[in-house]
Amino acid sequence: MPYELLVQQNQLVHTGYFSHPLFELWGDGKTILGGLFEAFSPYGTNLPDIRVEPGLVSPSEQVITVNIGLMGLHRFRFDRVESTFFNFSDDTLLKIPGIIEASAKWIRVAVSSLKFASHQFVYSSHCQVANFLSKDVLGPICASPVKSGGIDLGSGVIFHWEVPDRNWTTQLVLDRSVIVKNGLYMMFTLLVPGEVSDYATLARDARSYIENVLGELGLTFNKASM
Repeated sequence: MPYELLVQQNQLVHTGYFSHPLFELWGDGKTILGGLFEAFSPYGTNLPDIRVEPGLVSPSEQVITVNIGLMGLHRFRFDRVESTFFNFSDDTLLKIPGIIEASAKWIRVAVSSLKFASHQFVYSSHCQVANFLSKDVLGPICASPVKSGGIDLGSGVIFHWEVPDRNWTTQLVLDRSVIVKNGLYMMFTLLVPGEVSDYATLARDARSYIENVLGELGLTFNKASM
């Protein structure tokens, strides 16, 4: 029977890297601010939630930050967009693909030549392991403990994979949580080159992928806590 993971804290970060900096929008604050407002207002963003970071000179440091209601934070830069969602429910998780799509849609309208070089998604969580400790999970996965180091609390492990049929590069980190007592820390990274045509489909495929990987390692999410 697999170990059941009860999520206590979670975070998902999406970074979309442009293939070319958006010089077309340099100095066009009206288009940028209007685009961000229209993109995120359906998700609870109001004008005070949009903030232009002051005092930055380099184009690479210019950033506009948007609070996405109570669910996350978005940053627009001239070479990338970044969206962070934290401590979200499964219902919120279903909304995230639409939010990420909205964050790119307004740019495509403003800059017809927009192309993404890559997309990176990083999901991390601190979990309790139902009726078990993190070392119970990590012991069978990791190499034999180094006895001279002291009392073993469980070693971490990092997996790296290529997924040729999807053109993905993935990474999975499992370790002892430093936040949840006797808990498990997990970080899953997905790198997708080029454009993403359907964020909702990608989200479903990525979730199925990580659930299959974790299942092979004897782990499963408690559905009510992911």
